[in-house]
Amino acid sequence: MIYITDALVIREAPYGDHDKLLTLLTAEHGRVRVMAKGARRIGSKFMTASQLFAWGNYAIRTRGDFYWLSEATLIESFYGLHADLNRLSLASYLCDVTYEATGENAPADDVLPIILNTFYALANGRAPDALIKGAFELRIAAVSGYCPDLEACSCCGKPDAEGMYLDVMNGCLICAECMQTAAQRAAVSHVEYDLPPTVIFLPLPPAALEGMRYVLRAPTKRLFSFRIEDKTEMADFSRACESYLLNHFERGFQSLDFYHAILHPKR
Repeated sequence: MIYITDALVIREAPYGDHDKLLTLLTAEHGRVRVMAKGARRIGSKFMTASQLFAWGNYAIRTRGDFYWLSEATLIESFYGLHADLNRLSLASYLCDVTYEATGENAPADDVLPIILNTFYALANGRAPDALIKGAFELRIAAVSGYCPDLEACSCCGKPDAEGMYLDVMNGCLICAECMQTAAQRAAVSHVEYDLPPTVIFLPLPPAALEGMRYVLRAPTKRLFSFRIEDKTEMADFSRACESYLLNHFERGFQSLDFYHAILHPKR
């Protein structure tokens, strides 16, 4: 049986002397692992469409539980991701998050448009890298079932109180006035049940908060159509989105560590 689908290469691995094992992300079938015979040979018909980040049209032949690439046509290579080391490492991290957020034989029609629009924005410099990264992380967390409530303080109900914080673990906002009481209550609870503290409050100045609210509401094609001009507020936005994703996915990523090492090399 052969089926044809558009897909994005989110992982590639050498197999044998000349082959590749690809992980394709499709809207209908989610992640699909496909063997691309001879893809590493010079002049292979699969060479361009089997590269990491490639978006293409693929004819996949099934034989039992195995999938083999029959034909492949490249649609977009996202060349800009390969031309810059920072963006290359960031895109690799985005692929790892996408892999974690999807499954095999489970539709990914909500995730696929997000990663495609993210790659387009990142490859073409449509917005600062930190903004693109943060918006992707928050949106992926939201579609994965971890959408935070950022409408108002979860304690007093004020929508824009002075000094807002993101309660990372509970996925909500808390204002400065309520934060101390909430932190004390959480500390008492953890002592009572002999649990390690898991309270994370991150500051969200106005522009950072509005940016996060925008990401949760915007159409996917307009996901990066906002700006945070102040560098401190941009850093707060970026830190909040990353922390939120990592804590709710309950894991870290080596590709993220590598990206940070490139971005902030130790002297």
